[in-house]
Amino acid sequence: MNFRVRPEAEMDYVESVSFYLAEETPQSAERFTNELDNAYLEIQEAPFRQRVVQYGMREKRIKGFPFAVIYSIEEEEIVVVAVYHDDRKRSRLKERL
Repeated sequence: MNFRVRPEAEMDYVESVSFYLAEETPQSAERFTNELDNAYLEIQEAPFRQRVVQYGMREKRIKGFPFAVIYSIEEEEIVVVAVYHDDRKRSRLKERL
């Protein structure tokens, strides 16, 4: 199955890393990146394992961080729609469909 990260989700990641670099430590930013990579690998290994949340999308929590990878399965492709912080309103995800 193909795996694709939408530009909006990539921007979510860049903004999050920028926050960790500015407000936390470089180690936090590196750990966030590593855990996101691990989440992406787990999604690719078993895309149907994660629960379905809003709008038919699935959610994979990022270990140790208040974030989730929100993704959909479209035919033969896994599409990452967002790397979403827990404090953001989930209703705004509909705009990304």
